[in-house]
Amino acid sequence: MKEQKEHILDPTPRKYWDSFPKLDLRQRSLFACDSATQRVINKITQDDYKVGFLLQVIYFTRKRQFFPASHFPLEHIRAARKALALPISESRLIYPADVASRHKRKILEVYDWHTFDGPFKQQLTNVAQSLVDKRRRKSDIAYFLLDYCLDQHREVPSYAVIRDIIQAKYHEYESNIGKEIRKRLTDENNAALTQLVHSSEEFLLHRDVKRINQGVRRQDCIMNGDILNRFQKLYVEFHHVIDSMRLTQEATEDLAIWVKQA
Repeated sequence: MKEQKEHILDPTPRKYWDSFPKLDLRQRSLFACDSATQRVINKITQDDYKVGFLLQVIYFTRKRQFFPASHFPLEHIRAARKALALPISESRLIYPADVASRHKRKILEVYDWHTFDGPFKQQLTNVAQSLVDKRRRKSDIAYFLLDYCLDQHREVPSYAVIRDIIQAKYHEYESNIGKEIRKRLTDENNAALTQLVHSSEEFLLHRDVKRINQGVRRQDCIMNGDILNRFQKLYVEFHHVIDSMRLTQEATEDLAIWVKQA
């Protein structure tokens, strides 16, 4: 069965991540090139290759990403042809992948940026690990990794690459915590947990436990005191397990929310 990928960003930012930049084709300055880019274009002999190179430059300078030529919007191609004073053509853009790849390397060289390669992916994975260990929100980690790529002058990878890095590290983190918990639990702890699960309807899943009663009546205060007393007893029994997890404040809050919503 194919593994279902969990999304870490909402649909709108997820779509924006991998989409072409929005271009106002009415702006004359949109296709204006600096001298270095113009020199490269002047050396290109085939018209379609000029168009492809120019569009790659525009996309890269706006999103620090590269896109497959087969997905270049037709209106962008027409506007680029017009800006380069080339004949308007209704045929599809002939821009082979090997040519686009050579142009990509040239663009990175001209702008003093670097490709998203294997060693940098491992570096980015290590950064993600340090954030996951603090149990940061997945969406926050995604944007942090994006900023890290930009700070390091690296091309921005696809959303899927970032998603897979974060998910892999989260699964590793949760697996390690699970192993540590199982190693630390005593027979008495397991028996207490079993009893707690069986009594969950009376305690853990009770609405008064999941949502603190803000009332000041004597009855409300007694009930809150009883709940706190029961949690205190649980903490005393399991504090050696909790301490072994070495959770940050962010991790504690995140896991508490997960338990509350479970």
